Amino acid sequence: MRAAMSGEVLAGVVGAWAVSQAALGIYFLMAYALGRRDRELLLFSLLCFALCLASVGVSIDFFSVGQEDYAKAVEIVEALVDESWTTMGQWLCALVEWDLV
Repeated sequence: MRAAMSGEVLAGVVGAWAVSQAALGIYFLMAYALGRRDRELLLFSLLCFALCLASVGVSIDFFSVGQEDYAKAVEIVEALVDESWTTMGQWLCALVEWDLV
């Protein structure tokens, strides 16, 4: 008998959450590009995309069955956390300094 909360169920829930985060990112990016030019809209859309990538990594982790799959999931999440947050923060600071946002 399978457990009620198996890895596949959790992977599906987190995967659906990643899709909703991507949809929110697209919505706020379109709001920034087509209408209001508020920095907050652009920053929130980038945050949604970053959280979407992290959720995809966690979903792969829940769905993985072997060591190679676990290693790939950890690599995705750690690369996002270690490098992208710093890179994204530096990039956004440069945009604000150049008054492009």
